[in-house]
Amino acid sequence: MAIDKHLVDPGLNVNPSRLRRHMNSRALTKLADSDTLDSVRDAAEAKRSKAGEPHLIEYFHQFDDPYSHLAAQCLKPLLQTYDVQLRIHLVRAESDTPGRGQQQRLRGQMDCLKVAPHYNVDFPQAPVDCTLEAEQTALKAAVGGRGPELTDLLVELGDALWTGNQERLNIAADDATVDQADIERRVRAGNTRRDAIGANCGGVFFYGGEVFKGIDRLHHLEDRLTGLGLRRQKNGRKLVAPRPVINPGTLTGGKDMELEIFLSLNCPYCAIAYERATKLARATGVKLTPRPVLRWVMDVNSQETINAVRDASREAHKLGLNWGRVADPQGQPMRQTLALWQWATEKGRGRELLEQYLRAVWSEGRNLTRPEEMRNLVKRAGLSWAEAQNVLELDDWRATVRENHQAFKDAGFGPVPAMRLLDGSRQVLVETSGQDRLWLIASVLQRFCEKRRTFLDEAKTPEVDEGIDFSQAAVA
Repeated sequence: MAIDKHLVDPGLNVNPSRLRRHMNSRALTKLADSDTLDSVRDAAEAKRSKAGEPHLIEYFHQFDDPYSHLAAQCLKPLLQTYDVQLRIHLVRAESDTPGRGQQQRLRGQMDCLKVAPHYNVDFPQAPVDCTLEAEQTALKAAVGGRGPELTDLLVELGDALWTGNQERLNIAADDATVDQADIERRVRAGNTRRDAIGANCGGVFFYGGEVFKGIDRLHHLEDRLTGLGLRRQKNGRKLVAPRPVINPGTLTGGKDMELEIFLSLNCPYCAIAYERATKLARATGVKLTPRPVLRWVMDVNSQETINAVRDASREAHKLGLNWGRVADPQGQPMRQTLALWQWATEKGRGRELLEQYLRAVWSEGRNLTRPEEMRNLVKRAGLSWAEAQNVLELDDWRATVRENHQAFKDAGFGPVPAMRLLDGSRQVLVETSGQDRLWLIASVLQRFCEKRRTFLDEAKTPEVDEGIDFSQAAVA
């Protein structure tokens, strides 16, 4: 059989030995345990205290990354709110870093434009793409910057860069007495440090052995700093970047709408997003359509995977999700589940099957290579095991996953999970990447339903504008 380049995924095509799968599962479960994270934090604090070092936050700024511009606006408020020191690293995207392409960078700009008001930060209303000249000029100005004013300078340079104001960048760089060798040295040091902590993007914070990616994770860092008694105003509770919330009780009238979710079966972020999206769909009446893709590689020995599992665990525990007993799903469990999903979808139970699969892998630690565990999964999804056994080894799911992959690629999505909300005529109301964007989906859903209710109420009067376009009303 010819190898489908879109479906080559190490998590799909390998079959760990029984011992290796057991060891991987134990390692993942330990990483997902909140007690393990507490131990890592305690050890880091003990080491810092013994060495007499200050509470130091490291921040990694990447000028051509729009999310770094959001994060930079939080630096000064962090220093004002918490008794900490800050070290700023300047970094550049690696040549093989996913998301380097112009299409995904543009999607990032649009995402930042949507979320910035919810975090009380700014992003230009009509951003331009970052040119190499603009990035180089901004780096020169920043490398030449010194002292606390660098936090303000990063924001000023970002404003100029994302509005295409090269003149402002040139003026800032004119005062910097540095040469290209100085810039490359500084960036190389920043990239080396970023690699060492297992991060691969800009806008990242690092404190005491723990990575916090961007403004979306800043509330976790703030919780940690508060727990250490570092808040300057001891009675203060307001966070610099609180997590936006979802209130499903206020969301109604979505029964003719659809929420597509692109997910990988071995990704912890997808497990969190799918559980929450399922609850949102049930609360609002929105149709949830899962679209599996193969976009995530699990390597329990890599620092990047370690960081991801810890980060997903922080999110799950804070959201009150049942989480933490993990079973390695690579190989046979993933292939058989995709085969079952294709069959279950035809029977109208595909959503339920994936819900049970993700719960079994990420919450209950069930080894799905065992026939009895797969049988229980199928039954809990409301399906017949006698019928399911006949489809376990089929591969007709590959064509569907290939279509999902192409749709994912055409949309320019970045990481999984990715989601998009469609109205009754299948017009896209909003689309976004990341499990921490479900609140954005809910926000657009709420605005759309409110505008539609207003329109229907006005339809009772002669003044109604019958030409209103609901697809545009939601995002106006």
